Amino acid sequence: MREKKYLFEKLFNEDVDKSIKDLLELLLTERISAILQKRKALEDTQKDKQEIRFREWDRIVNEHCPEITKENQEFLDWIVASQGQETEEFYLYGLIDGIRIMQRIMWV
Repeated sequence: MREKKYLFEKLFNEDVDKSIKDLLELLLTERISAILQKRKALEDTQKDKQEIRFREWDRIVNEHCPEITKENQEFLDWIVASQGQETEEFYLYGLIDGIRIMQRIMWV
């Protein structure tokens, strides 16, 4: 217990060498970097596993129920088309509002 207290006082005392502070910063940075690399590698493997599962599921559905695939594709196409139509309408309304504002500014 005394050792921890002494170490704490020694490390966080203002008399601590700059070289010791720099060394501690380097050690902490290296350790955090190693932890983040391990976490990223784990996330990448999980993403790969999910991608493999999705591909397998997609293959099975395509083999056994092609009508479901066709219906899903038609539904997705409909969603994309309606989303595109909404975006176009917002763009046109924004353009019309911009023209109105420009006309009001020019007539004032």
